[in-house]
Amino acid sequence: MDKSILSDKPCPAPCWYGLELGKSTKAEVLATLQTLSFADPKTIHESASGYWDYTANANMAATVIGIDCRRPNRLCAGLWVSNDVFVSIVLSPNYELTLGEVVGHLGQPDYVGAAVVPERPTCKIFLMWVKKQIQMERTESNGKNLCEAVRAGQRLDPSLTVDDIFYELPQFFDKIPLEGRDRPWPGFARP
Repeated sequence: MDKSILSDKPCPAPCWYGLELGKSTKAEVLATLQTLSFADPKTIHESASGYWDYTANANMAATVIGIDCRRPNRLCAGLWVSNDVFVSIVLSPNYELTLGEVVGHLGQPDYVGAAVVPERPTCKIFLMWVKKQIQMERTESNGKNLCEAVRAGQRLDPSLTVDDIFYELPQFFDKIPLEGRDRPWPGFARP
């Protein structure tokens, strides 16, 4: 299991297993993925993608490099490389990671927001730690009530689990507060 978000080992986020946003190269990303005990190096795959460069204010060509977890056999991480530089990562925890654990380790997020996916009653909640360059998401099916609660500034249930963790360059967070993401952290609901 990749519990680096809670342990700061081998390095604190947004560093990930020695890979640093804006510094590490594609070769370093590929070499690191070969060494991860929780992931299957036989599943490393690359595909063409895009990456929004907030400094250039343009979509840049990028490669996304994915790797699957050993257990369960599903995507563990996707790493974006643009112009041979590691620029973004999305991690999908292969265990139950709760908001309570995350906030207990990282501290209170700077922002919390919610967005309803229009095609279905799905709610995405976002928690952002700007200086730490971290965003986390929780997707709730039939979550209209959760989105409404977040937008109303209600406290969150600490047992809600995290679906995705993003490490981004500082420029990503320069645009905050964004529409729907500009609410201060309300804290946790008491049981």
